[in-house]
Amino acid sequence: MHARLGMSAQDSQQLCATFSSAYAGEPPPKPTGGIEISGGLELAMAINLHSRIASRVLLQLMHSPYKKEEDIYASTKKITWEDWFSAEQTLRVDVTAQKSNLNSINFITLRIKDAICDRFREMSGKRPSIETATPEVRVMAFLDATHATIYADTSGEALFKRGWRDEKGAAPLKENLAAGILALTGWQADMPLFDPMCGSGTFLIEAGQIAKGIPPGAIRAGILLFTDTHQDVAKETLQDIPKIIPKVSPKVSPKEAPVNTSAPSVNTAWVAPVAVGSGQTINSPKNKPLPDPIKVESPIYREPSYKPTRVDLVSVVQGFGFHRLKPFQEKNILSTWEILKQLAVLQMQAQSQQVLRIAGSDINEQMVGITKRNWQKAGLPGIPIVRQIDALVAKSPFGEMKKTGVLLFNPPYGERIDIKGGRGDGDDAPKQRGARDPLPKNISDPVFVEFLAQYGRHLKDQFDGWQVDVLTADMGLPGQLRMKETKRTPLFNGAIECRLFRFEIRKNPQVKATDQTPVPEE
Repeated sequence: MHARLGMSAQDSQQLCATFSSAYAGEPPPKPTGGIEISGGLELAMAINLHSRIASRVLLQLMHSPYKKEEDIYASTKKITWEDWFSAEQTLRVDVTAQKSNLNSINFITLRIKDAICDRFREMSGKRPSIETATPEVRVMAFLDATHATIYADTSGEALFKRGWRDEKGAAPLKENLAAGILALTGWQADMPLFDPMCGSGTFLIEAGQIAKGIPPGAIRAGILLFTDTHQDVAKETLQDIPKIIPKVSPKVSPKEAPVNTSAPSVNTAWVAPVAVGSGQTINSPKNKPLPDPIKVESPIYREPSYKPTRVDLVSVVQGFGFHRLKPFQEKNILSTWEILKQLAVLQMQAQSQQVLRIAGSDINEQMVGITKRNWQKAGLPGIPIVRQIDALVAKSPFGEMKKTGVLLFNPPYGERIDIKGGRGDGDDAPKQRGARDPLPKNISDPVFVEFLAQYGRHLKDQFDGWQVDVLTADMGLPGQLRMKETKRTPLFNGAIECRLFRFEIRKNPQVKATDQTPVPEE
């Protein structure tokens, strides 16, 4: 593929970076949380498609001082909401606050909803319906001590929902947290990666997509699957990019983004998710699903071959939040979105030959099966090197190559350590801690303490020269492993405060490389 396209993986990445940076402006002087940048609508689309770590991409519409609730209502009502979406679309408003002196966040949420609906009623005689479960449009607000900021959510469902997780274990790690941890470890695509407690495979799949150049938003964008027959189309598009980019709208701040007061030229109605188990569509009375799914018109793409089976799954049908905002239906913005998708396909093609040195194991056979299915739905090739085996006896899958790399895991403190082979436990089984319940320092559970002590010895014996990174809520884990960490990084897994501990396994002269037996192939 590289030769036919005339493009290396490095060149493809550089082209994508150059295209995206063309729309980036100076960052705002006073960020209010997260990361803030200035740019046009094109930049919002690019971040939604490519960011592995972001949770949402919010487009600022208003930043105004306030002293009381009615100030926020008045400022919100001045926004030309009819330029962003229509009264026929459903709406959800979320508000967060920090150091605000107002009494009720719920009341502020209500007043913002009132301001939006009152504006629509005055302009058209209609108002949008409120829908909290599956809204077509999301509006976010943030309050500090003196100012209120209103945002339009361009992401829709949170970006950690990639669309491949059809099945999960009792306590899945969020995909964007897993991607951030991979970056913190320093792992690179050509390095071995092994997760001995892989669960549903989040670390493995994120690493695989990084190595293969698959954007995290590929499923939502409809570009996960592509064929060799489309390479000529992609090559022609690549040749035309220098001609197309200068014609795309110049840098535009979010407040000055182009708008279209007429109805969008494409049907942007929401398609409801599918219920777990029953397979029935979950229809809100306020959300009318389309009779047929939205089709991707570009000849280079085709939709994923599977359908969502969980409410929290996303697909090309749901897409991103910006698909349902009027300014993103402008002809030049739609053209730019097609270019971004085509560039992403080129990047996937350029990195398709990257050899994957990624493997995992889990004591629970059900988790191993889930990982394999998720791997394939994530667009990764073949069957992953994942085996059912106790972590206490798992050896390096790359032993014959005498390669070392990064050993990364998130130990499941509760049920998955007690389960043997993923089968049921007996009546005498002790009451189990939740799989991700926060743990105190130096756990008193003698079974778990003994497991950690044994596993620390196992790491020293079988993983000489490896870098070991462990995400845990147990602040005393290094002592339990009887190992001294070389680095600790504070992180939050949801609301749970955690640490990412790093250990460098020193070379043990008593262990030979030939003793490292790889996990057998199926």
